[in-house]
Amino acid sequence: MEKDENLKRTYDKLLKNGILSGKKAKTRIILTIYFSNDDRYKQYLRYIGITDKEYKSIISEIKTKIE
Repeated sequence: MEKDENLKRTYDKLLKNGILSGKKAKTRIILTIYFSNDDRYKQYLRYIGITDKEYKSIISEIKTKIE
């Protein structure tokens, strides 16, 4: 339950700061999981139906845009 609250707080912060603005739902989920630093991220991805390849692709794309 505490982990879910951490994800919600992370999502709310990202949304408030405009980081998730204009992003697709799948990208929003991936970014929330990534920025929450949750060690169970693979379980979340499996539950939602996102492959590890999709996850890494979106994260690398975001990191490239930041640099």
